[in-house]
Amino acid sequence: MSTPTSVASHVTPIAWRLATVSDVVQETSSVRTLVLDVPGWPGHRAGQHVDVRVTAEDGYQAQRSYSIASAPEDTRLELTIERLDEGEVSPYLTEVLRVGDRLEFRGPIGGYFVWEVTLGGPLLLVGGGSGIVPLMAMLRHRAAASRTDARTRHKMPARLLYSSRRWEDVIYRDSLARLAQDDETLEIAFTLTREQRDGWTGFRRRIDRMMLAEVAWPPTERPHVFVCGPTPLVESAASALVELKDSDGQWDLRQRKGVAPYKSSDPDTERIWWTDAGVHQNLTFPVQPDPVSGSHCWHQKVKVTRADPQDRYGDIHVDTHRSHEVFKRWLALTRPPKGDWRRPHWMLRPFRPDVEAYRRPSSKSPA
Repeated sequence: MSTPTSVASHVTPIAWRLATVSDVVQETSSVRTLVLDVPGWPGHRAGQHVDVRVTAEDGYQAQRSYSIASAPEDTRLELTIERLDEGEVSPYLTEVLRVGDRLEFRGPIGGYFVWEVTLGGPLLLVGGGSGIVPLMAMLRHRAAASRTDARTRHKMPARLLYSSRRWEDVIYRDSLARLAQDDETLEIAFTLTREQRDGWTGFRRRIDRMMLAEVAWPPTERPHVFVCGPTPLVESAASALVELKDSDGQWDLRQRKGVAPYKSSDPDTERIWWTDAGVHQNLTFPVQPDPVSGSHCWHQKVKVTRADPQDRYGDIHVDTHRSHEVFKRWLALTRPPKGDWRRPHWMLRPFRPDVEAYRRPSSKSPA
């Protein structure tokens, strides 16, 4: 008998490596970009991040995660850091580190918040503050692909909505202007929440539903959407985007990451080695009334089509309006179930629950 082993034991940990600071770019008064030479860098995907570790003279270590700002096509790695006055790591990176110094980090890390040109478009990016960093990597990646084939940009038009407190706090001001100037398929909108310059024509408030309705692609275009920034902004924008998508009855579901081991009272939960959670459409498909038995069941009508270039394994698209129409047609055919059975108790199942699990709640049921 073989002894089960954890999948984690077969996973090669991401090694710590040393990079040399080759340049420093002051983006704003509190934000700077570190340009790094990294020997043997394996490459990254736009949207990924790295863990940076600093060590004090007494041996104390602290580490933080920072998004990668450079495109995968760039020969050097760029990290954009915002100084946090109470931070342990960012003050050192933004005020102390100099050209020629070495920096310890590991990466790239992350696989769900990524975009690459093979996924296509449209592309909708919503950012606030330093949340622009991974979105900038996506825009730079898109621009690099367009340089080799100008037709590429028309296949993946992009829109960026960027929120800052004031114009002076906008990171990558000049770089964003150059990207937009050279690309008619890239639209950039700014909103300043605290101070606006004389003659400002952009938005003047926090990102809300009305702003997104004006900037975002319609749900029928099925855009790839990435939101990054302070937690309140992300939650507000995500909620507003869901409302916008729901207004058309169109829903897209994409798995961000698979299942993974976790701790619980059952030791088997720490032995999970697979990542696929199972039948994806069951996450959204509702229980319907069966016109034959009058019980609950799952009736699914499937249409098989060729996958589009932007499709990924496990993607789900749901039209709730059409689903509800089908539900109403089935409901009109349904007859009441006999007795108090929720579903036929004789139904064959790999695991058979107790008979009482098949009964509908009734006044005769014990309290």
